[in-house]
Amino acid sequence: LADISVSKTNPRKLIDEVGLQELIDSIREKGVIQPILLRANGTAGKYELVCGERRYRASVAIQVAFKSRNEIPAYIRELTDDEAFDLQITENLQRKDVHPLDEAIAYKRLQDKDPARNTVQEMATRFAKSQAYITQRLSFNNMIPEFQKEFYEGKFATGHAVLLSRLTKEDQFRVKKEARGGYYFNTVDGLYEWIERNIVHNLGKANFKQDDAILYPEAGACLTCPKRTGSNRLLFPDIKENDRCMDAKCFAKKSDLIFQVKLREIIETRPEVQMIMSSNHDSDKEAVKLTESLGVKVLKDGAWETYSNRGHTKKAKGFYLNGYHKGEIADIYLPGKDKDGKKIEGPEKPAAVQIAEINERERRNKELDLEKVHKVTLEKLQLVKDLKNPQCKLKSPWDRAIMVFLLLTEAADYQARDKIKSALKTLPKQPAYSARGYKFDYFEKLGKISDSEINFIIRTICLEKYGNPKIINSIDEKSTTLRLIASYAGIDLKSIEAAQADIAVKRQDRVKKRIADLQVKKKESASKKPKAAAAATAKVSVKKVVTKKKKSK
Repeated sequence: LADISVSKTNPRKLIDEVGLQELIDSIREKGVIQPILLRANGTAGKYELVCGERRYRASVAIQVAFKSRNEIPAYIRELTDDEAFDLQITENLQRKDVHPLDEAIAYKRLQDKDPARNTVQEMATRFAKSQAYITQRLSFNNMIPEFQKEFYEGKFATGHAVLLSRLTKEDQFRVKKEARGGYYFNTVDGLYEWIERNIVHNLGKANFKQDDAILYPEAGACLTCPKRTGSNRLLFPDIKENDRCMDAKCFAKKSDLIFQVKLREIIETRPEVQMIMSSNHDSDKEAVKLTESLGVKVLKDGAWETYSNRGHTKKAKGFYLNGYHKGEIADIYLPGKDKDGKKIEGPEKPAAVQIAEINERERRNKELDLEKVHKVTLEKLQLVKDLKNPQCKLKSPWDRAIMVFLLLTEAADYQARDKIKSALKTLPKQPAYSARGYKFDYFEKLGKISDSEINFIIRTICLEKYGNPKIINSIDEKSTTLRLIASYAGIDLKSIEAAQADIAVKRQDRVKKRIADLQVKKKESASKKPKAAAAATAKVSVKKVVTKKKKSK
């Protein structure tokens, strides 16, 4: 026993202590009936355990407890690392008491070792299992550590593990926080019901298209996503529908992105649609930010109603920015005329007014285009460490020293100074304060700072002072300094501008189309007014004639 070392590649993690004690009693009485399997470990007279860890552990326990049985029967074979690994995996999977998570680890190790040879189909044939069984066991490796530990400890069933392991890690943590320990976790059916209610989403009712791979590039299209039930039938054999999404976070992200696209399009081209928000639900921060930046008014509770009443009689269209109907356009009612005919507020906007509002929003959009270009430029500039700078020449070393001193003490804030000091090891340490005595030695050292180091100091100060990525007011002279630095740093400014220009062109096409439609509407409205006025005059004349006839009678 002293000549044997335990293999680190054994996939078995859980040893049943009760079963081990029964084995100890049996070996103590009858000895080891089935020899263990060893291979030489490279040291003379020393061996590595390949198969039979429980028998080995039981024999060691007997030796320690009773000072006896210091040997164990064993087969010794010449095995390569791959051969020993395959034997360990196979022997582990053929045990009757193998834990499902040990199975999962074993199948995963086989796949990692040789993916081409150990496909799901090949392993299903080799171990006489169904492909769905192998797929589900492999998914157990996706369980978060907390659930793996509880599964080993027998705190929930294999059915629970099947349901948990096919969720994302974020959703598993949500289950742990919201459902673990509660009624719904007590049974497999209860957990299934909770997941259906809180995590699973119907892609058929989503506001985005399943084949859209551009909307959220990190996730890609839903049709090819393994977290869609129809894309991975082996993992979701119990769910009949093919269009169920098992990733709540991704579903929410795509829903929000398509909402942002729709919101921007309505703001840009349909000023007659009112932006409405309910105080009973949390507000969408990005939606609020966009409406504020474009000067679009958002109607809150009291300024609109879902039904007509005495104070709200003017019918209009409203776009929900939050709540259960977020992203939908619905009929709403604005302040109009009361029963006495008194005008309250809110007549329908004429086409000319709508056109003026569209043009004003497009003007603001053009300003935002420039700000977005500057923001992307700034983000790239922040990542540049070695700025390519033009050379500057200063004749007098004292002029150079004074310039560096002014930059460090007057222009740079404490953050910029810290960055400069950490980057420039040649920068002399500022002398300690003293009431008397000129610091010529210090300025002499400052005068030896190189041109490239001075340029680095200048550009670092500019980035710290003017590098706020939240563009609020305008693009000005300070912003121009950063653009110049970016051009010296080799950042491809043309590609950034081209990307934003492409977005602007598409937006402007939508704006032109909407204005053209409104121009037609404006002409039609103008042509109807004379006819309506003539009809009204004729009606009045007829009434007068009728009245006269009645009087004569």
